Amino acid sequence: RNNRTAIIAPTYFQVIDWFIKKHNIFLSVGCNASGWYWNICKTNGTTIKDQNIDKEEVYESHYKALNEVIEQALKLI
Repeated sequence: RNNRTAIIAPTYFQVIDWFIKKHNIFLSVGCNASGWYWNICKTNGTTIKDQNIDKEEVYESHYKALNEVIEQALKLI
């Protein structure tokens, strides 16, 4: 008998798509020579919140930046 438990979670794409469809919020990450950073905009292009890359530490991977932008966006809804 198999006692495994399934864990169901949305993909990053599904989370980003949900923010667009349900809240008109677009989440993005980008990179430069220093590392990865994030940005949150309304779907009309107006910036809601972005990471101040001059004052804040950038992330070493796009997954860490994605996790942070999702956490920041959840605080806005």
